[in-house]
Amino acid sequence: MVKYRFKKIEAAEDVLEAIGRKDIPSTKVVIRRPAIDEETGEVVADLEIEIPDEYPLTDTEEKKLNDLMARKGLRFKEKKSK
Repeated sequence: MVKYRFKKIEAAEDVLEAIGRKDIPSTKVVIRRPAIDEETGEVVADLEIEIPDEYPLTDTEEKKLNDLMARKGLRFKEKKSK
């Protein structure tokens, strides 16, 4: 018998570990639930993960992130650079 155990992904550390990027300081990653447009106050997404430009994700890591979020019931909306 094989048991698979999972825990809820809540913190930046959880996301970074799931995509295999332990080199990114979790204190530099911002998670917003929900994501609010600063100008309009409108909710633009249920979840936003902000990763600093100095730690770009590869295409493979972006796919892992999208797959991870899809398994949580979220679909990719957009990639936005500041």
